Formats: sequence, structure tokens, C-alpha cells
Amino acid sequence: MFRFWPIKFLLFIAPIIGSFFIPNTIFYEYWKAALFFSSLFILIQSVFLVSFAHVTSERWVARFEESDKSIYKYLLIGTSFILYAVIISITVILYSYYPGNQSESCHSINNSFISINLVLVLVQSILSISAPVQEANPRSGLLQSAIISFYTTYLALSAVINGECVGSFHASSAGQNIVQSFGIILTLIAVVFTAVSNGSGDIISGRDSTEDDETEGTAYNYSFFHLVFVLASFYIASVLTNVSFDG
Repeated sequence: MFRFWPIKFLLFIAPIIGSFFIPNTIFYEYWKAALFFSSLFILIQSVFLVSFAHVTSERWVARFEESDKSIYKYLLIGTSFILYAVIISITVILYSYYPGNQSESCHSINNSFISINLVLVLVQSILSISAPVQEANPRSGLLQSAIISFYTTYLALSAVINGECVGSFHASSAGQNIVQSFGIILTLIAVVFTAVSNGSGDIISGRDSTEDDETEGTAYNYSFFHLVFVLASFYIASVLTNVSFDG
């Protein structure tokens, strides 16, 4: 694994240089593969976020119960409050500026995306504090649903602002820059964090890689590690180039 670095370097540089000589006609069909593999990455990212939300919440609850330090209680409450405040703010902005100003169909499509996400946020928030869920997992709470709700709200935001029906806020230069900057920053953070975490295999497989020195192999799935980065590259390319069914 630590040998043949000159060959590995050439194998890394060669595709980068070769990509400049790929005919443009190939990229005309690239968007089909990008949409498909980006969807797979979103699914993997969702699985990771669910695991991350549960691990974070349970860890904070456990530390609060063990140490009785209020900081962990405030972290749970404060993080949940901030995430729900952002969710509400984004939803209000979407309803205010993105009903679609081109046709009735645009109005219906955008409102459908926003309303479906809002219903899902309410449902999973209620379920997270319901009696059956609390009995099955006493450490379950609003933090898990807040994290997942924030991510689904971001996906709804991305779908609406990158669609054909552009709202008045997005039509202005200032509004467009704000939305695009927020989307790019959040996407880059999500892609890097999810790709590294999922690639290690700890969240998906539950393996412990603390003693992994990579001398005789890796504790994580080596193929899965690279697969996640490939899917992540499709996803980030789709977001940055606004790939759509219009080509």
C-alpha cells in the first residue's frame, strides 16, 4: 500500500490531463449518469446523517447523565432550537419568494415541494418525541429530527432554486448570490464530511478504525472508500453545474 508511489502519481495525473482532451459530445450525455449517481450519494449521505444524529444525541445525553454538566443539556436544546429556527426561516423564504412567477404549473410544483417537506418535518418531529419511540430509545429526541429536517429542507431549497420556476428573490442579483453561496458552502461541507466519514466505513459497518495503521491492510472497506468519493464527485459536479433534464 505504501509502495509504487511514482506509478500511483502518474495514474492520478493521467486522467486529470486526459480529461481536457475528452470531446464535448461525451459530456452531453454525462448529465444522465450524474443524476443517477448523485441520487445514490444522497441516499448514502442520508444514512450517514441518521447515524450521525443518533450518535451525537446519545453521546451528549450520556455525558449529561454521567457528569451532570449543564453544557450538554444546553447543547442539545440550543442546537435543536437553532436548526428549527433555520428550517422555519428557509420555509418562510421559500413560500414568500418561490411560488413561481411564470405559470400556474410553476406555482403548483414549487408549493408542492415546500409543503411536502414541511409535512415531513412536522411528522418526524412529532414521532421523535412520541411515546413508542421514547420507549424503544429513551435517548431519542428532537436533535435527531432537527438534523434530518434541516437536511431535507436544504434539499427542498436546492430543488426549488435550481428549477425552471425562479422566484423574485432568486431573480435579483443579491438574492441569487446569497442563495448560491449558501448552497455551495453547505454542499462542500456535506460532501467532504460525508465522503470521509462514509469512506471510513465506521458509520455504515460499525467497525472501529482507531487501531488501523494500514501496514497490512485497512480496517475500513477500501473499495467502498473510493466508491463514496466517486459518487461525491458526481454529486458536487451536478450541484455546481446545475445539471437538469434539460441537459
